[in-house]
Amino acid sequence: MFTTSAIGSPIVASLVTPNVVVASTTPVATTTIETEIEVVVEKPEWTFETLLPILAKKYGQSEKLARAIIKCESDNKPSAVGYNRKKDGTIWSTDIGYWQINNYWNKKTAADRGFNIMKWEDNLEFGFIMLKERGTAPWNSSAYCWKG
Repeated sequence: MFTTSAIGSPIVASLVTPNVVVASTTPVATTTIETEIEVVVEKPEWTFETLLPILAKKYGQSEKLARAIIKCESDNKPSAVGYNRKKDGTIWSTDIGYWQINNYWNKKTAADRGFNIMKWEDNLEFGFIMLKERGTAPWNSSAYCWKG
């Protein structure tokens, strides 16, 4: 809502929205003009191929290395799941998504930083964060594949 008030001279104008409180003295005359403005913000249609180079650049990491680790860990499958079992066969943790991010060790840390490792975009980005902060150590078990 756009409100103009004539308080002596000159005319005072202010934009009033539901989240803004405007304090003023009682105006001599008030005119209110209401209008609706539609703002459309389209989210880009991300794919693995479009997002991976952007994230590599954002986190200053090698796109080639990231592609190699992801290929070895998940065969480029966002829905890949690996189960880690105890000697008795019970599952104690799960490796999730592109980077095979372990839920036992990383799910809370990711969530605390605003990432859901079950969502492919978040998994992809959090993997880059791990790569930047921890190097390749989280993927040492597959180094025979991606180093070669």
